[in-house]
Amino acid sequence: METDFVRASLMKKLSFALVILVSLSMILCGCSSKNHLRFTDDILVCYQYVPYLEESDEAIVNISVFNSGKCVYEKITPSGKQASVEFEIDKSSVKSIQNVIARVNFMELDEDVSTGGENGAFDYITAYADGTSRKSGGLNPAEDSFTSLKEAVLDSVPESAIEECDAKLSDD
Repeated sequence: METDFVRASLMKKLSFALVILVSLSMILCGCSSKNHLRFTDDILVCYQYVPYLEESDEAIVNISVFNSGKCVYEKITPSGKQASVEFEIDKSSVKSIQNVIARVNFMELDEDVSTGGENGAFDYITAYADGTSRKSGGLNPAEDSFTSLKEAVLDSVPESAIEECDAKLSDD
């Protein structure tokens, strides 16, 4: 009888230890797929801003960020003139954008996150991870996950790149 009690006590301890071990491994390794994104594609993210009204004098803006740190900032005016500037961002800025993509679970975001309205602009972001891509955006998107990534991409563009691009458009 005492052996049964010892055996039951031992089984309880082993079960408890197993639960602790599994819980700890889930915490350390991450228990959701968003923590396991691999950014192996050349391109990391593309952002596009498109004015809503055709009569708008605002330019279309495209920003491409590559995993290598290379970036391209491009503007296309309503008259069709276009200019682009290439620049580099540091690895920590690239990592920061990758972290935002994972943290906000962008790869699972709805394709259309429009808030609608009569005017404003279309914003689109395409992120690349795990050999696939996810495009999300729409008219005046205000979804938190979307705006977090948009801000991270826009923050990666130095004012000097925007000024250089504008100067190229003025020279033509």
